[in-house]
Amino acid sequence: ILEAMLAGLPVVATNVGSVTDAVRHRETGLIVPLQDPAAIATAVNTILGDASLRERMGKAGRELALDRFSVGAMTRSFETLYEELLTG
Repeated sequence: ILEAMLAGLPVVATNVGSVTDAVRHRETGLIVPLQDPAAIATAVNTILGDASLRERMGKAGRELALDRFSVGAMTRSFETLYEELLTG
């Protein structure tokens, strides 16, 4: 998911694990119900059929991935966590 977002692509995913930490419904991609092939097909067709939606979600996904999930962002998160734990 993060690799697709970094490539500027919108994502179709199910709400499992921590997916919604990255995929924000109708902002960075589409979340569909688990084990619902019809919903997946509808979501894919929605994205394929709407270039402006595809571009907007792809851009938002890339920005979110760079802001929250890049090596630099993750490093800063860990540094903040360690500082909080040490100064507790």
